[in-house]
Amino acid sequence: MQKKFDISLTKLIFYISVVMSFVFVVVIQTFIFFYDYTAFKERLGLIERQNIQNEESILRAGINEAYAAILARYKSSNDSFNHEIEEALIKARQQLLISVRYLNAKEHIENMHKDIIKQILKLKNSSSYHIYDMTGDALLNPLLHLPLLSEDYLSRLSSGKISFLNLKDETNKQIRVAFIEVRELGIIIGYSLDMEKFENEFLSSLRDFVKEQSRDQSRYIFVVDKNRQKYLYSNFIDFDDTVAFNKYPKEAQEAFWKIKNLVTMKKDNGGILRYDWVKDDGSVVKKIAYVKDLGVFGIVIGKGAYLDSIDIAISTEQNLIKDQFIFRSITSAIYFIAVLLIALFFSVYIKKRLDRAFAFLKKSFKKASHTNSLIPSDKLDFKELQRLGEDINVILKERQKEEENRKINTFLLEQYKNAIDESAIVTKTDARGVITFVNDEFCELSGYSRDELIGRSHGIIRHPDVPDDFFSQMWQTITKKRVWQGTIKNIDKNGRAFYVKAFIIPILGIDGEIEEYITIRHDITDLIEQERRIQSHLQDPLTGLPNRQSLIDDISKSETRCTMASFDVRRFKEINEYYGFDMGDAVIVQIGRIIERMFMGTGLVLYKLNSDQFAILAHDKEYTPHKLCEFCERIIEHFRLHPLVINENKFDVDLVFGISSEPSYFITSEMAKDYAKLSRASTVIFDDNKDLLIGNVRLTHSLKKAIEEDRIVVYRQAIVDNKSKKPAKYECLMRMIDEDGKIVSPYHFLNLAKRSGQYHKLTEIVIEKAFQFFSKNSDEFSVNLAIDDIVSGKIRDFLRRKFKEYEGIASRLTLEIVEDEGIQNFKEVVEFIDEMHSYGCSIAVDDFGTGYSNFEYLMRLKADFVKIDGSMIKNIDQSEDSRRVVGLMVSFAKQLNIKTIAEFVHSEQVSDIVASMGIDELQGYYYDEPKSLE
Repeated sequence: MQKKFDISLTKLIFYISVVMSFVFVVVIQTFIFFYDYTAFKERLGLIERQNIQNEESILRAGINEAYAAILARYKSSNDSFNHEIEEALIKARQQLLISVRYLNAKEHIENMHKDIIKQILKLKNSSSYHIYDMTGDALLNPLLHLPLLSEDYLSRLSSGKISFLNLKDETNKQIRVAFIEVRELGIIIGYSLDMEKFENEFLSSLRDFVKEQSRDQSRYIFVVDKNRQKYLYSNFIDFDDTVAFNKYPKEAQEAFWKIKNLVTMKKDNGGILRYDWVKDDGSVVKKIAYVKDLGVFGIVIGKGAYLDSIDIAISTEQNLIKDQFIFRSITSAIYFIAVLLIALFFSVYIKKRLDRAFAFLKKSFKKASHTNSLIPSDKLDFKELQRLGEDINVILKERQKEEENRKINTFLLEQYKNAIDESAIVTKTDARGVITFVNDEFCELSGYSRDELIGRSHGIIRHPDVPDDFFSQMWQTITKKRVWQGTIKNIDKNGRAFYVKAFIIPILGIDGEIEEYITIRHDITDLIEQERRIQSHLQDPLTGLPNRQSLIDDISKSETRCTMASFDVRRFKEINEYYGFDMGDAVIVQIGRIIERMFMGTGLVLYKLNSDQFAILAHDKEYTPHKLCEFCERIIEHFRLHPLVINENKFDVDLVFGISSEPSYFITSEMAKDYAKLSRASTVIFDDNKDLLIGNVRLTHSLKKAIEEDRIVVYRQAIVDNKSKKPAKYECLMRMIDEDGKIVSPYHFLNLAKRSGQYHKLTEIVIEKAFQFFSKNSDEFSVNLAIDDIVSGKIRDFLRRKFKEYEGIASRLTLEIVEDEGIQNFKEVVEFIDEMHSYGCSIAVDDFGTGYSNFEYLMRLKADFVKIDGSMIKNIDQSEDSRRVVGLMVSFAKQLNIKTIAEFVHSEQVSDIVASMGIDELQGYYYDEPKSLE
């Protein structure tokens, strides 16, 4: 029992008010605190980011200014260096033109070259001159083989212009050389200077320039030679050209590699980086720098700043914000205490008023309980207590009236009890089911005396034929305080069975709990016996043939093994739908009469079961399963040759038989008949297909278990666009994982699922898992639907719910219509397609070109795609007929403005052929194999 609150209501209200006020203020205060704290942290971060960004801008501007000045210096030095080379070449050219005497004497060319060499050797720095003839052969101081030069360079020489090259001589020293053609003498003159001097002079000038730049305590410019792995200038006192790189501090080495990597990767050869650095006093600090590659001699310049100086500025601003935050927090705390005190004051005031009101109500109620006087409700505080006083007054007024009625009711109940005892069989039990009362009629019916019954349970008259579940369900009903009624088979003391119609009524106490049960019975043994006699009637009322009960009795009475054939009429439902049930009954009667005439003298017995279902029973000694099968095939042939004609209506009767001599004739013959329908055969013998049919049963159970254990999985296979050869969408394919973990194709279980009523559940699983997966991306996809799915209101409702749940997914969905028995209800299918189009879905007709999917079929459906069946595609590279038929399909589809999809594209040859035929999309293992969504 639930424990009661040992506290007054007014105190409870007072405590709740105080606690709720406290909680409310704490929540508000906590929210304000965290809001202020979050804003405080954001402002601290913003200050830091702004200071860093400001510092980066200063460093970038400083380096860009220095960069422009240094490049101007380099250009000036480079122009002077080139000018020195040009002067030497022009001087040599003029000297030769004046002094050489054999200008046009080709026969003395060898003497002329010698004379030229003599004249060059007289010049200052003669070793820097290089003479070649017009073929590129060296005459003096060869540097390289001139024909190796580019055509563009040689064309500039032929125009009389001086052209420069940077080369490395035989000692691997960098030099700059310029050439000029002296066409009058038939030679090319070159002059070279060592680049090292030029480079050293430039670097010395660069260091001087950097030293001249302004430097404060937090920022300075530095220079790095990335080719020779040196710091040419920095703020570290030990850095100069003579210090080896491996002698640098670890921080300086790491900074060098970061600088080199940055300028190497950056397209604009510059950028911001951070690293550790060694200050003049030897301490290691964080540093930020902007660096930029000059693009000459491997030189990188940079400007850096120490972050500790920035941190000081940031810290100053952050302290100011921190003081503001602390002041705001203290102010909020004061508000919190004030609000809490006000709430406490009002709670105390309300408690006192409630205490007074309840005390007055208690005193008035105590007086009313003794004197029946009314409570003065108008003197009570609070409207609720006033209404309570008024309600108590109503109760007091009715109490006396109820007392009078109770006496009358007690008298009437006693008379009712006597009447029931006289007209019915009555027992009473306690809440545990132990008998506490029986009337004379129960003793007479059961054969037991009162002494034998009182203190026992009703199990004393329980008949062994009644299962335990029957009484379990009965107890579940009455223990829930509901009346139970039903027919019970009992057994009396002498072992005779009798039947009663019983009503078991739970009797409740004042507390609403069950105190006892009253059972009122009526003896209906005679009625049951009469009903049994009626039910044992063994003739079908429509055809007059023996019925199912008669068949059961005949099988049970047979002393030998039997052979049984179950059969029914294919598409009998259509006869009832189109011609009415009266015509359907007439067809059944005619079939029964014709077959009964054929049975004359055969020893076979025909039975009419349910609806259009019949059965044939034969003794195994007279008819083996194969012999009975031959007779069944004669029946099928008779109806094929002789259609029924009833009221000028002609009916082609198509029968399907399942035959079995195995025990459980009903089940095994039905299994054979179902397999005949599946395989589109007319007759199937269970004995010949036992393993297969039992395997189907097992597979059906395996499928049900796989659904329960979520072992139905979905695969996807790409459907590629013919032009781009990229996936246009993905088809969702069903697979089952068996208990051994193997993947099972739907080919093995889909038809079984339809017959066992599990097919719609599989469809829902595929839709749910496909929607879950493709809702997370933007790909288009397709799902297969059978005609049974389409006409099923359940699947339609499921799709509507999923479209609402996964908003926008319908526009990426293609529904592929699959049908293996033809469409009988085109109106419903077209309505379904129109509805799906309204959601944005596309419709595809699957397996086009086979079975029932034909051109008429296509014209009646408003499809967006047709999928040409794989049987037409897989051998199209070897079959001219296949190519002609597929070409006709594609042409027909284009006339209807319907896109086409080729299935089973398994090779490059097949792909090329179908692509050339103008098919829009392709699907098959050549492009993609099915893959699991998971």
